[in-house]
Amino acid sequence: MGISNNIVFPKQREFTVLIGKIAFLGFDKKPNHFDTKNYDCYDIQLDNFDINSEWSLKGYYDTIVCYRTLLFCKNNTYFFKKCYEHLNLNGELFIDYAYGTVSNNFFLQIGPCVGFYKNDIQQYCTYKTNAGENIYSDCLTSYWNDDLIKDINLINFHKKLKEYGYTNEFKKHLYDETPILVTDDIFKNYFLKKKTEVHYWMLKDRPSMIIYLNLIKK
Repeated sequence: MGISNNIVFPKQREFTVLIGKIAFLGFDKKPNHFDTKNYDCYDIQLDNFDINSEWSLKGYYDTIVCYRTLLFCKNNTYFFKKCYEHLNLNGELFIDYAYGTVSNNFFLQIGPCVGFYKNDIQQYCTYKTNAGENIYSDCLTSYWNDDLIKDINLINFHKKLKEYGYTNEFKKHLYDETPILVTDDIFKNYFLKKKTEVHYWMLKDRPSMIIYLNLIKK
Protein backbone atom coordinates (compact mmCIF):
# COMPACT_ATOMS: atom_id res chain seq x y z
CA MET A 1 0.00 0.00 0.00
CA GLY A 2 3.00 2.29 0.42
CA ILE A 3 3.20 3.07 -3.30
CA SER A 4 0.03 5.16 -3.01
CA ASN A 5 1.07 7.17 0.06
CA ASN A 6 1.52 10.40 -1.89
CA ILE A 7 -2.10 10.07 -3.06
CA VAL A 8 -3.71 8.74 0.11
CA PHE A 9 -2.01 10.83 2.82
CA PRO A 10 -3.26 14.23 1.55
CA LYS A 11 -6.80 12.83 1.40
CA GLN A 12 -6.53 11.49 4.95
CA ARG A 13 -5.37 14.90 6.16
CA GLU A 14 -8.20 16.66 4.33
CA PHE A 15 -10.91 14.33 5.66
CA THR A 16 -9.74 13.94 9.26
CA VAL A 17 -10.53 16.50 11.97
CA LEU A 18 -8.37 15.95 15.04
CA ILE A 19 -9.95 17.23 18.24
CA GLY A 20 -8.69 16.83 21.81
CA LYS A 21 -6.81 13.69 22.76
CA ILE A 22 -6.20 11.33 19.83
CA ALA A 23 -5.77 7.56 19.55
CA PHE A 24 -4.16 6.31 16.33
CA LEU A 25 -5.05 2.63 15.84
CA GLY A 26 -2.86 0.66 13.47
CA PHE A 27 -0.05 3.24 13.63
CA ASP A 28 3.33 2.43 15.16
CA LYS A 29 4.13 6.15 15.21
CA LYS A 30 2.29 9.40 14.59
CA PRO A 31 1.86 9.95 10.86
CA ASN A 32 3.78 13.01 9.70
CA HIS A 33 0.81 14.34 7.75
CA PHE A 34 -1.19 14.85 10.97
CA ASP A 35 -0.39 17.79 13.22
CA THR A 36 -1.06 16.96 16.85
CA LYS A 37 0.96 16.55 20.04
CA ASN A 38 -1.76 15.02 22.21
CA TYR A 39 -1.92 11.42 21.03
CA ASP A 40 -1.21 7.74 21.68
CA CYS A 41 -0.34 5.14 19.04
CA TYR A 42 -1.51 1.53 19.06
CA ASP A 43 -0.19 -1.10 16.70
CA ILE A 44 0.71 -4.78 16.52
CA GLN A 45 4.35 -3.77 16.21
CA LEU A 46 4.07 -1.88 19.50
CA ASP A 47 2.56 -4.98 21.15
CA ASN A 48 -0.45 -2.96 22.33
CA PHE A 49 -3.04 -3.51 19.58
CA ASP A 50 -4.08 -6.38 17.33
CA ILE A 51 -7.24 -5.84 15.28
CA ASN A 52 -8.09 -9.56 15.50
CA SER A 53 -7.46 -10.13 19.19
CA GLU A 54 -9.00 -8.71 22.33
CA TRP A 55 -7.64 -5.22 22.89
CA SER A 56 -8.06 -2.26 25.16
CA LEU A 57 -6.76 1.30 25.12
CA LYS A 58 -5.08 2.90 28.09
CA GLY A 59 -7.53 5.76 28.40
CA TYR A 60 -10.37 7.74 26.88
CA TYR A 61 -10.13 9.84 23.75
CA ASP A 62 -11.94 12.58 21.89
CA THR A 63 -10.89 11.25 18.46
CA ILE A 64 -9.95 7.77 17.27
CA VAL A 65 -8.32 7.35 13.86
CA CYS A 66 -8.01 3.90 12.28
CA TYR A 67 -6.81 3.90 8.68
CA ARG A 68 -5.56 1.06 6.49
CA THR A 69 -6.40 -1.46 9.16
CA LEU A 70 -10.07 -2.46 9.03
CA LEU A 71 -9.63 -4.44 5.83
CA PHE A 72 -7.99 -7.08 8.07
CA CYS A 73 -10.73 -7.06 10.73
CA LYS A 74 -12.61 -10.31 11.41
CA ASN A 75 -14.89 -9.10 14.23
CA ASN A 76 -16.20 -5.69 13.26
CA THR A 77 -18.91 -5.50 15.92
CA TYR A 78 -16.23 -5.90 18.58
CA PHE A 79 -14.14 -3.15 16.98
CA PHE A 80 -16.96 -0.60 17.04
CA LYS A 81 -17.96 -1.55 20.57
CA LYS A 82 -14.41 -1.03 21.84
CA CYS A 83 -14.08 2.30 20.07
CA TYR A 84 -17.37 3.39 21.58
CA GLU A 85 -16.15 2.44 25.06
CA HIS A 86 -12.93 4.43 24.68
CA LEU A 87 -14.43 7.61 23.25
CA ASN A 88 -15.53 10.53 25.38
CA LEU A 89 -18.98 12.09 25.01
CA ASN A 90 -19.48 13.22 21.38
CA GLY A 91 -16.18 11.59 20.46
CA GLU A 92 -15.50 10.93 16.78
CA LEU A 93 -14.16 7.94 14.88
CA PHE A 94 -12.40 8.17 11.51
CA ILE A 95 -12.04 4.95 9.51
CA ASP A 96 -11.55 3.80 5.94
CA TYR A 97 -12.19 0.80 3.71
CA ALA A 98 -10.14 -0.13 0.65
CA TYR A 99 -11.39 -1.55 -2.65
CA GLY A 100 -9.41 -3.12 -5.46
CA THR A 101 -5.93 -4.54 -5.40
CA VAL A 102 -4.08 -3.23 -2.36
CA SER A 103 -1.39 -5.93 -2.62
CA ASN A 104 1.22 -5.84 -5.40
CA ASN A 105 1.47 -9.64 -5.44
CA PHE A 106 -2.28 -10.02 -5.83
CA PHE A 107 -2.43 -7.42 -8.59
CA LEU A 108 0.27 -9.22 -10.55
CA GLN A 109 -1.65 -12.51 -10.23
CA ILE A 110 -5.20 -11.46 -11.05
CA GLY A 111 -5.13 -7.82 -12.18
CA PRO A 112 -7.79 -5.23 -11.18
CA CYS A 113 -10.59 -6.34 -8.88
CA VAL A 114 -13.34 -5.06 -6.62
CA GLY A 115 -12.76 -7.10 -3.47
CA PHE A 116 -10.18 -9.36 -1.90
CA TYR A 117 -10.99 -12.85 -3.18
CA LYS A 118 -11.00 -13.78 -6.85
CA ASN A 119 -10.31 -16.91 -8.91
CA ASP A 120 -9.78 -18.87 -5.67
CA ILE A 121 -6.95 -16.52 -4.70
CA GLN A 122 -7.07 -14.69 -1.37
CA GLN A 123 -5.50 -11.26 -1.28
CA TYR A 124 -3.15 -10.60 1.64
CA CYS A 125 -0.58 -8.08 2.80
CA THR A 126 2.72 -8.64 4.53
CA TYR A 127 4.75 -6.59 6.96
CA LYS A 128 7.87 -7.13 8.98
CA THR A 129 7.82 -6.96 12.77
CA ASN A 130 10.48 -5.22 14.84
CA ALA A 131 11.97 -8.66 15.43
CA GLY A 132 12.30 -9.19 11.67
CA GLU A 133 9.45 -11.69 11.39
CA ASN A 134 7.24 -11.58 8.29
CA ILE A 135 3.54 -11.43 9.14
CA TYR A 136 0.84 -12.31 6.61
CA SER A 137 -2.63 -10.81 7.02
CA ASP A 138 -5.59 -11.71 4.80
CA CYS A 139 -7.54 -8.78 3.37
CA LEU A 140 -11.16 -9.49 4.32
CA THR A 141 -13.42 -6.56 5.02
CA SER A 142 -15.06 -3.74 3.06
CA TYR A 143 -18.05 -1.48 3.63
CA TRP A 144 -21.31 -1.06 1.74
CA ASN A 145 -24.32 1.25 1.82
CA ASP A 146 -26.81 1.35 -1.06
CA ASP A 147 -26.57 5.16 -1.25
CA LEU A 148 -22.98 4.79 -2.45
CA ILE A 149 -24.13 3.61 -5.87
CA LYS A 150 -24.95 7.26 -6.72
CA ASP A 151 -21.49 8.57 -5.83
CA ILE A 152 -19.60 9.82 -8.90
CA ASN A 153 -16.26 8.44 -7.67
CA LEU A 154 -17.70 4.96 -7.21
CA ILE A 155 -19.38 5.25 -10.63
CA ASN A 156 -16.01 6.10 -12.20
CA PHE A 157 -14.29 3.25 -10.35
CA HIS A 158 -16.89 0.80 -11.65
CA LYS A 159 -16.72 2.31 -15.14
CA LYS A 160 -12.99 1.60 -15.28
CA LEU A 161 -13.47 -1.94 -13.95
CA LYS A 162 -15.98 -2.67 -16.70
CA GLU A 163 -12.98 -2.75 -19.04
CA TYR A 164 -11.90 -5.88 -17.11
CA GLY A 165 -15.23 -7.70 -17.22
CA TYR A 166 -17.04 -6.17 -14.23
CA THR A 167 -20.25 -5.51 -16.16
CA ASN A 168 -22.83 -6.54 -13.53
CA GLU A 169 -24.04 -4.26 -10.72
CA PHE A 170 -21.17 -3.05 -8.59
CA LYS A 171 -22.82 -4.36 -5.43
CA LYS A 172 -22.98 -7.89 -6.85
CA HIS A 173 -19.26 -7.88 -7.71
CA LEU A 174 -18.43 -6.52 -4.27
CA TYR A 175 -20.44 -9.21 -2.49
CA ASP A 176 -18.90 -11.92 -4.71
CA GLU A 177 -15.32 -10.91 -3.94
CA THR A 178 -15.47 -9.68 -0.35
CA PRO A 179 -15.42 -12.22 2.52
CA ILE A 180 -16.82 -9.73 5.10
CA LEU A 181 -18.98 -6.70 4.36
CA VAL A 182 -19.71 -4.07 6.99
CA THR A 183 -23.01 -2.21 6.74
CA ASP A 184 -24.45 0.57 8.88
CA ASP A 185 -26.30 -2.06 10.93
CA ILE A 186 -22.97 -3.17 12.42
CA PHE A 187 -22.30 0.14 14.15
CA LYS A 188 -25.74 1.79 14.41
CA ASN A 189 -26.07 0.96 18.12
CA TYR A 190 -22.87 2.86 18.89
CA PHE A 191 -22.40 5.57 16.27
CA LEU A 192 -24.15 8.01 13.98
CA LYS A 193 -22.70 8.57 10.54
CA LYS A 194 -21.50 12.15 10.23
CA LYS A 195 -19.68 12.16 6.90
CA THR A 196 -18.80 9.78 4.04
CA GLU A 197 -16.37 10.42 1.19
CA VAL A 198 -15.33 8.21 -1.71
CA HIS A 199 -11.84 8.62 -3.15
CA TYR A 200 -11.03 7.04 -6.53
CA TRP A 201 -7.76 7.24 -8.41
CA MET A 202 -5.69 5.42 -10.99
CA LEU A 203 -2.21 4.22 -10.12
CA LYS A 204 -0.84 3.49 -13.57
CA ASP A 205 -3.25 0.76 -14.82
CA ARG A 206 -4.51 -0.03 -11.33
CA PRO A 207 -7.96 1.36 -10.36
CA SER A 208 -8.15 1.98 -6.62
CA MET A 209 -10.80 3.30 -4.27
CA ILE A 210 -11.10 4.14 -0.58
CA ILE A 211 -14.27 5.03 1.30
CA TYR A 212 -13.79 7.24 4.35
CA LEU A 213 -16.29 7.32 7.21
CA ASN A 214 -16.54 9.83 10.02
CA LEU A 215 -18.74 8.50 12.86
CA ILE A 216 -19.83 10.25 16.05
CA LYS A 217 -20.50 8.48 19.33
CA LYS A 218 -24.18 8.21 20.29
